[in-house]
Amino acid sequence: MMSSKTKRARSALSSEGAFNRHKFISKDAADRYRKLVVKSSVIPERGLAPCEVHQPQLFQNIMQRGWSDFVKQPEPAVLSIVREFYANMVEGSSRSFVRGRQVSFDYGTINRYYHLPNFERDEYDIYASEHVDVHQIIRELCQPGAEWVINPGEPIRFKSSNLTVSNQVWHKFICAKLLPVAHTSSVTKERAILLYAIATKRSVDVGKVIQKSLCNIRKSGMTGGLGHSSLITALCRNEGVVWNEKEELVDPKPIMDKSFIMEIPGWSFEPMGAGHCDETAGTSHCNKTTDAGHNDEPSDQDEAEPIREVRQTLTIDLPRQTQRPLSLDEQIRRLERRVRSYHRRSEERFDHLYKCLFALHDRGVMHVFPPRMQPYVSSDDDS
Repeated sequence: MMSSKTKRARSALSSEGAFNRHKFISKDAADRYRKLVVKSSVIPERGLAPCEVHQPQLFQNIMQRGWSDFVKQPEPAVLSIVREFYANMVEGSSRSFVRGRQVSFDYGTINRYYHLPNFERDEYDIYASEHVDVHQIIRELCQPGAEWVINPGEPIRFKSSNLTVSNQVWHKFICAKLLPVAHTSSVTKERAILLYAIATKRSVDVGKVIQKSLCNIRKSGMTGGLGHSSLITALCRNEGVVWNEKEELVDPKPIMDKSFIMEIPGWSFEPMGAGHCDETAGTSHCNKTTDAGHNDEPSDQDEAEPIREVRQTLTIDLPRQTQRPLSLDEQIRRLERRVRSYHRRSEERFDHLYKCLFALHDRGVMHVFPPRMQPYVSSDDDS
C-alpha cells in the first residue's frame, strides 16, 4: 500500500510536465532550474570594513554615503533558496516566488533592507547615460601606464592590478555586492563606470543597481553565476520563506578589513597619529584621543621607537638620496646579521624591530632605512 507521504509527493508532480508545484510556479521554471540554475555556481558576497585611520579615504566614502549597513559582512546564503529564487523569477517584473511566498526585489525594497535612500535619478545613472570619457576613467582609477583592451575599436576592459589600492578594494566589493562576477582579474567597462562614480563621490542608488543586476542575471541564463545570494536569502526570510537547518549554506568571502587591505601589494602605510583601532563588526573605527596630555602609543619607548622609525622610512623620497640605496635583499640581510649580533644586549627591542621591518618587506613597501637605523645596517658587515 502506498504511504500518505508518497501520495503527497506524487500529487505535487503535475501530470502535465512532472514538476514539483511546491518548489516551482510552472514547468518552465522547473526546466530552467534543471537546465540552467543548478549548473551555475553561487557568487558569495562579502563585507568591507576599512579602518578610519589606516584607510581614511575608504572609510570616509562609506560614511558620507550612509553605507554602514550595506558594507557589513553578510550572513551565509541558503543554496536551495537562491536557486529556487532565480528559477521562479517572473520575467519583466521585480518579483519571484519561493516556496509559496512572493518575494519582491524592486529597488525600494532593497534600499529599505540596507537603510538607504531612493534617488529619483542618481549621479551615477546620469553619468553612465552621457558620453563617458574612458580615458578620464582610467586616469582617475589606475596607476600610470594602464591601458584599455580594445575590441574592435571599443574599450572593453583593463587589468584590475592596474587599479590603485583603494580602487582595487572597491572593485572587489563591486564584484561581490553590486555587479557580481566570480573572476575579478579584469575590470569591465560597466564596472569601471560604477567604480569611477564611487571613487569620485557621485551618488549611487544601490537598490536600482542591484535590481537591474538581478534582472540581467536572469536574462543571461545565469551563465555568469548566481549573485546577490545573501541578499536573496534575507529578502526571502523577511517574506516568511521557511527552510530547515540541514540545507546547504554558502558562506560569504572573508571581510575586507584593515588587515586584508594592508596585504594588497602596493598598499601605503598611513601614519596613525594618536589613537587605536577598535575592529568590530562592520566598519572598523579608530578611537582618537581626546585628552591632549594622553595618547594610546605604547609606553615602552624601546618598543615604540622602531615603529615610528619604520613609518618615517616610508616618507623618504629615494631620488633625493645622496648615495645609492641598498636593495631590499641587502637591507634585510644586513639587518638580520645586526639583529643577531645585538640579540643578547637588547633582545626585546631588536626582535620587535626585526619583525616589523620584515612585515613591511613582505608587503613590498620598505625601501631604505632611516638615519637612526643606519648603525644596524652599516657597511662593515660586507667585509
